Amino acid sequence: MATGRDGDKASYVALAPTEVGNATELKPRKSFFVACFTSPILKLLCMSWAASVLTVLALTWWSITAYHIEGSEIRHDKGVQGNVYDEVRTFSKQGLAAVAFASSLAEGKVSNLSLPDDDLMLAREDVHLPTGWQAGVIHTWMFLCTLISSGLATYMWLLIAWGFTLLLLTAFGSKKSQSDVANLENRLQTVADIALAMQLLFPVVTDIIGRCTGVEDLGIGPHLYHRVTDLGPLVLAALKVLTLLMNALKEAERSLNQAGDIAWTMCTDSKASISQVKQSAHRIIEGAHILTQGPRWLQRLQRDALIFDIFKSRPMGVAMGIFGFLDTEILKQLEKSLLSLVPSWIEEEIVQGEKKIKEIGRDVDKLRKLLSDHLQLFKPVAEGASGTMHDAVDKFDYAKAQLRKSQKILPPKVVDDLDSVFGKIAVGVNEFARCADSLAAELIAIEKDIQDAGEELVDKVEDILKRLGAVLEDFRPTKILLKLEDLAEHALYGGLVQIMSLQKGNGALPLQPNASAAHA
Repeated sequence: MATGRDGDKASYVALAPTEVGNATELKPRKSFFVACFTSPILKLLCMSWAASVLTVLALTWWSITAYHIEGSEIRHDKGVQGNVYDEVRTFSKQGLAAVAFASSLAEGKVSNLSLPDDDLMLAREDVHLPTGWQAGVIHTWMFLCTLISSGLATYMWLLIAWGFTLLLLTAFGSKKSQSDVANLENRLQTVADIALAMQLLFPVVTDIIGRCTGVEDLGIGPHLYHRVTDLGPLVLAALKVLTLLMNALKEAERSLNQAGDIAWTMCTDSKASISQVKQSAHRIIEGAHILTQGPRWLQRLQRDALIFDIFKSRPMGVAMGIFGFLDTEILKQLEKSLLSLVPSWIEEEIVQGEKKIKEIGRDVDKLRKLLSDHLQLFKPVAEGASGTMHDAVDKFDYAKAQLRKSQKILPPKVVDDLDSVFGKIAVGVNEFARCADSLAAELIAIEKDIQDAGEELVDKVEDILKRLGAVLEDFRPTKILLKLEDLAEHALYGGLVQIMSLQKGNGALPLQPNASAAHA
């Protein structure tokens, strides 16, 4: 068991005796970015904003309900009920204006801190307030909207207040409060989900009631009605997306830490460790890839930033992420691209084409046509392979640039070792690119020789077929698979395992190169 510099136990992984996949991390390493973005304080602040919006909506529903039940006379009531109505109405106006202002800022715009009177009209001017059974149904629903919104807002505020209290207790070292905070976050999220469901349900039920009673939008002013029914779902849906993103970051941090720890634990000179390190490298690059939509540069920026932050004190984890990128984004994609370019019939076509050409005999015109047709089948393969290989070279240069960023936190000897592994991969990738370019150039040359040849074409057939077979040999599907698998298993992960096992044998901490050994 390794021990940290401060003497604390650095037991980083507990392995089940038979299943490495059951490894569980004992001492997770916190990422500063993930810790800040998923902190309980930030969650409580976001929930406070959602609770504020629910409070504004509840007060707005209260104003609407009071106005529609009591009529316009409530505005002139000088008694307690009228004063309460005036205060609630004023507060709801200010709240709606504040939310509208905040929403405009989020969209990159700046609006006034007040709303037009048309946006705050409690009743439609073109509709008389309902009476009889229609009024009973509408007023009952308004009362339920007010009651549900008020109850959810009140309960959410109570949970938020308790959450900040728990955070204070945690700051003073209360261990029990730490588990309570996690339970509280789940309860808050449940309340927010219920609130979102109710906010989505309100306009549906309102539309049904409007169709049954013949009163459009319950008789509420159109601008105010749409503001009330749109505001809640918008804010609560945004909160849900933010929560899902926070959870994704937490899960990514846990997955990356566990993958790195398993790779370090299993890292030995044996061939079995190459497979395990390969799986861990795949988990790191896939687990860090949270953004799956949008510009490619933004997805890479998010993924690389997360890997560098989580493994900032364990640079071998960064190296694993880069090597995982090399494998999944370059070698695996290269394999798929080349195999998709090389049709399944290519091997059979090579054999059958040669057989047909030899059967023609000495008919020069038929021979030239058949050779040209045979050649045309492979030209798209050559052009596509050349473009694919040059794209792979560009991605390889990007990966090498990422490795240079980690040189500041790696000992020079480790950097040299990693550069050596990169050099071997570069040789393999460049060899593929050279073969692709050679195939394209040789096909053009062969085509020219076929067109320029006269009667002597019959005597050149054997030589042309040998030349064609030689350049196509490297692009047989079995050859492509073997070369790429050998490149990944031995040159890529074999080199990485050798570096990691050497550092581990020299007494390095998990995923941290041993500086003294590295300089030796």
